[in-house]
Amino acid sequence: MKTTYHPFWDGHLPVDTIQIANKVNITVYASESLNLLGLIEKDTQGKYHITYNSQEAVTRIRYLIAYALGYIEMGFMKTKNEHEIKAENFQLHTLDLADKKANGYALDLLMPKRMLEYVVFNKNIDTIEKITQTFDVSQAAASAQLKRQNII
Repeated sequence: MKTTYHPFWDGHLPVDTIQIANKVNITVYASESLNLLGLIEKDTQGKYHITYNSQEAVTRIRYLIAYALGYIEMGFMKTKNEHEIKAENFQLHTLDLADKKANGYALDLLMPKRMLEYVVFNKNIDTIEKITQTFDVSQAAASAQLKRQNII
């Protein structure tokens, strides 16, 4: 899946999801008191805001922001002003089409196929542990993307 945010990626790893969000005029906020993993909101001017629970692990926060970017980019916010992000939204085998597509988008944004292939085949970063460190993602995300891209 090709994402429209790659032109806003500076080419460095790990991918800076907050920088990408800011470049496409999406504001990202941290909250210690949020009772969810995250929240996507559209204000009355049509501007999007992503709020994440700052108590979560950094890898989960990065994934959440990438998921939210995908959810917005693919138009799933067009008919609503708010989307609560919960752990069940991140299930890769979900039957919910919006979640399934937003998860694929997140994986592609955080671990672009060409970079994943490059580090695995040219830089000898060939274990899940090394991949998770290089891309700053969870083991589950790294495994899922390696399988999705037929690299393992």
